[in-house]
Amino acid sequence: MEGHEMDPRLERTIRYVEGDLSPAEREDFERQLLHDEQLREELAAVRSTLGALHHLGEERLREQLRRMDGTPSAKGGGSGRGVWWAAAAVLLLVAGWWGWSTLHADERLAEDFAFREPGLPVLMGPAQLRMDAIMNAYKQDDMTTTARLVQEALTGSPANDTLLYFQAVVTERVGDHRSATEQFRAVPAYSAFADRAAYQLALMHLRSGDRAQAKALLEQLGQSSDAPVADRAVRLLERL
Repeated sequence: MEGHEMDPRLERTIRYVEGDLSPAEREDFERQLLHDEQLREELAAVRSTLGALHHLGEERLREQLRRMDGTPSAKGGGSGRGVWWAAAAVLLLVAGWWGWSTLHADERLAEDFAFREPGLPVLMGPAQLRMDAIMNAYKQDDMTTTARLVQEALTGSPANDTLLYFQAVVTERVGDHRSATEQFRAVPAYSAFADRAAYQLALMHLRSGDRAQAKALLEQLGQSSDAPVADRAVRLLERL
């Protein structure tokens, strides 16, 4: 359809179902099916959709199109508008499911590869008692108290990169992804938590359906000196 470009992955799946792949392409597709659960789900949906359309039968489909666009039916013929309608219906039906499936699959991936911080790193100094209180609240899963205590600590130390990062972690835990995204971005590049903040941002992009931004960050993080971050980034990239 003019102005709309089909997802290459969707196009390849449709071509596989229709038997339109070369032997090499088909072999590559089937090899990917072995270890890609999402692709198997997408293949099943495409087969179901196209199978239902084929089941309607050519003459029945022409009759339905005639009723929709007011074009007289003719055996062996059919209106150009009707043919366009049929193509649009197929693409919209499959692509509609495709978009929903991809978004929800990405949300599941982000959850599977989430980086769960065990707690706030120990900070030595006159504010140690406050840090202990933050740690206790966090470990008890009391995010409301944790968020309040972190904010109070930031009032006295607004440039503390550990607190900035942990504030974003807590905000993400309570489900405020928009604020958490901005807070992760505020973690300075010199911080020991910079790569972790970038990884968390990649997950945020993935949850929102922005695979391009997520991949760009993950590709950089594959070389991170933070081993857990690098490992997760590489493995997550393999799934995208």
